Amino acid sequence: MSPYSSSQKSEGSSILLSQAVSGAFFLSLLQIFSRLFTFTLNSILIRLTSPETLGFVSIQLELLLSTILFISREGVRLALIRGDDHKDRKNESNPNENIPDNIEEIPRDQSNPLSSDHGYSLRHRNKNSSSKSSHESTLSHPSIDKIPNQSIINLLYLPHVVSVPIITCVAIIYFSYPPNPYPPNYNLCISLYLWSAILELAIEPFYILAQRNLNFAIRVRVEGTAIVVKGVSILILTVLFEHGFFLGGTAGQKNIGLAYCWGQLIYASCLVIGYSLDWSKSGVGFRSILPRRLSTSDINGYSF
Repeated sequence: MSPYSSSQKSEGSSILLSQAVSGAFFLSLLQIFSRLFTFTLNSILIRLTSPETLGFVSIQLELLLSTILFISREGVRLALIRGDDHKDRKNESNPNENIPDNIEEIPRDQSNPLSSDHGYSLRHRNKNSSSKSSHESTLSHPSIDKIPNQSIINLLYLPHVVSVPIITCVAIIYFSYPPNPYPPNYNLCISLYLWSAILELAIEPFYILAQRNLNFAIRVRVEGTAIVVKGVSILILTVLFEHGFFLGGTAGQKNIGLAYCWGQLIYASCLVIGYSLDWSKSGVGFRSILPRRLSTSDINGYSF
């Protein structure tokens, strides 16, 4: 087994540092852009929307969405994104500890932002030379390093499981106890926001994998595009609904709340499309990140 060289560790650390700095820049850019864009958009919409409609959307509907998303995904996000810190520090202090003798180090593709943390991937040496060549060609493929171990992949779908009872309870509460006075198109608005929450939870595996591998650029591209599309959609639909387009030609303020609801659904759809397209272009199939039961040898006797 070849030892780690100081130059290789230094190169890996510099790559991580550059990714972290660029990621901080991208995220700051996204925050500044989203704040400026939403402020400008709200300044226009506030002149077209009644206070009752704004209150219904910004308080009741946003509370519904934020409750579902926060309880379902935030804990899992923090655990999976920050879960390797202790292990990384341990490996960095003594990188050769607990590494079997039949493991050798291979350089990763340094241009791949989703590759392993320390700049290396590990592969087993096979005694059979013919199987060794095919095995190594598979493991040295640039896209293989984008996939974490199966236990992490299984946990990526925990928000989907947790969200089922939460969405059910929230839906029962909102449909059973509507506010007084009863908002126009109340049931349709609640349904659209529930579907928006489901779509936003659907992209959690892609989001967490991108965050774990410091690929912040995809988040900026997808979320920035979704924010723009959402804002433009709300503005266009608000004008159309106010003048009686769609909905049987009924004009007035009572239908403008639907513009915000459809805008939120369009935003969630853009997130799903953006993250899915990015993953499809990465060269890794969607089947590689599907959950499956672990074998007992994978985790020392535990099956899942």
